[in-house]
Amino acid sequence: MDDGLVEGPETVILTLAAGTGYAVAGAPNNTATVTIADNDSYIASITANDPTASETGSATGQFTVDLGTTNTTGSAIVVNYTIATGGSNATNTTDYATLGGSVSIGNNQQTGLITVTPVDDAIAEGSETVILTLAAGTGYAVAGSPNNTATVTITDNDTAGVSIDDVSVNEGDGTATFTVTLNGAVFLGTIVSYSTANNTALAGSDYDAESGTVAFLGLNGETRTITIDISEDILVEGTETFFVNLTNATGFAQLGKTQGIGTILDNDSYIATITATDADAAESPLDAGTFTVGLNTTNLTGSPMVINYTVGGTAVSGSDFMALAGSVSIGNGQESATITLNPINDSEVEAGLETVIVSLASGTGYIVGAPNNATVNIASEDVAGISIDDVLVNENDATATFTVTLNANVPSGASVDYSTANNTATAGTDYVAETGTLNFLGLNNETQTIVIDILEDTVAEGTESFFVNLSNPIGLIQIDKAQGIGTIADNDNCIEAPLINSTPTIFCQAFTQDLDAYTDTAIPTGFELIWSSNSDFSVTGARLNTSVIDFEATFYGFLYNEGTGCVSPPLEVTLVRNEPRKF
Repeated sequence: MDDGLVEGPETVILTLAAGTGYAVAGAPNNTATVTIADNDSYIASITANDPTASETGSATGQFTVDLGTTNTTGSAIVVNYTIATGGSNATNTTDYATLGGSVSIGNNQQTGLITVTPVDDAIAEGSETVILTLAAGTGYAVAGSPNNTATVTITDNDTAGVSIDDVSVNEGDGTATFTVTLNGAVFLGTIVSYSTANNTALAGSDYDAESGTVAFLGLNGETRTITIDISEDILVEGTETFFVNLTNATGFAQLGKTQGIGTILDNDSYIATITATDADAAESPLDAGTFTVGLNTTNLTGSPMVINYTVGGTAVSGSDFMALAGSVSIGNGQESATITLNPINDSEVEAGLETVIVSLASGTGYIVGAPNNATVNIASEDVAGISIDDVLVNENDATATFTVTLNANVPSGASVDYSTANNTATAGTDYVAETGTLNFLGLNNETQTIVIDILEDTVAEGTESFFVNLSNPIGLIQIDKAQGIGTIADNDNCIEAPLINSTPTIFCQAFTQDLDAYTDTAIPTGFELIWSSNSDFSVTGARLNTSVIDFEATFYGFLYNEGTGCVSPPLEVTLVRNEPRKF
């Protein structure tokens, strides 16, 4: 029977059996075989079930290879394919994760998937295609066109812009050179046209008109220059400007800043300079700084002269000082004007002095002379805080680990010394005395640990405590919590104290905290964990109604068995809200 199953050659074997009136011949003449040749085969086809991929977020595309029926060969069928190259085709491995040239369709499977994972590069190249065409192989036939090929398109997320800068020159400089910059990589490069245009300066009398093209190889950051000849005359005409306009970027590039402004400063112009007449400013107490912008002679133009400037330095406008306007006006009949720098008293920890550098910029009616910039320094008084937590351990825990926390970024890092001190616990008997220094890189919420060895004895002595004291802070820090309390719960009691875990006890803002989170100790049958604000469990009025609190304090957790009256030593937890402070 002609079925549609791919089942390979099959046999029909007939063997004669005994019956009435005849005898059966001996082997091999008693049996015969007919072989049925299968006329069915697996036909592989391919579709793009997800035909669109993107560099953005590496969104994948996907092909499906289909045998037309379930693979029942007992092993995987490997279907080969080729990948188109050249032209607008994406490049294997470069534009997408490597595809190997074949896909395996397992036994009892009908389909196999090929996933295209784009590589998010920085090259502007437009949309590219991944075209797979099925190729011959073992155990299958390839479907005819168009079912033997499929396409996934990778959309590009990159753009490259071509921009031209602005140029300011003196009339006697002879030329003005504009820089044209390609701000991203462009596949196959680009060519951009340019031409000059009049503004207040006129071609032929103030500059020479030019037009042409600039060609880029396509490298990110690549630059080309356009040089325009400047004509010097003897006219007092003030500052004049002309344009160099960019048009028609070829290939995958686009135009960014299309117009460069060429400013020609007249030879007979006012010369502006700047100095810091009060170069020292401070956040606290508030002390302003002053810049003075002056001309080489009195302004006699009949109207105010506006001098432009830019602001730089390590200080940040709006957070370290009140924003400056970007220009200052020198009135008619005046020779200078002042710029006042008003610091902002912030809480940021800053290393040493911060600078505000005002640099004069070109404008109308003047040229920039020397000095063209000046600096005012802002002194800061802010420091970061450092704190140590409290620790509760059982006498047989061997060590007590204290955590010291830095609560703000500190330029150039910081260090602090530590040393132990007795309270009711005694060094040498209950713990091992230690001293040392902790060094911090200077990162906000950075922590260092101090490990103190605990000595176990056989004396029933109750809960005891000792101190770890911080001292000698070095760097832009102060000590907020200088003393950590180490509580040693005696292990000669009816039940040991619950053990504290590493849950943080220092908060940098308002908080709500469940005290039960500070121990992982399993509560024995018949016991309950009760929290109190007093280390004496017998003070019933100090016991808390809930383990959830939202304020700073020291709390004590007891394991209590009401039936037997057994009370454990306390688990001591001190919660601290820590904020940077100012001196």
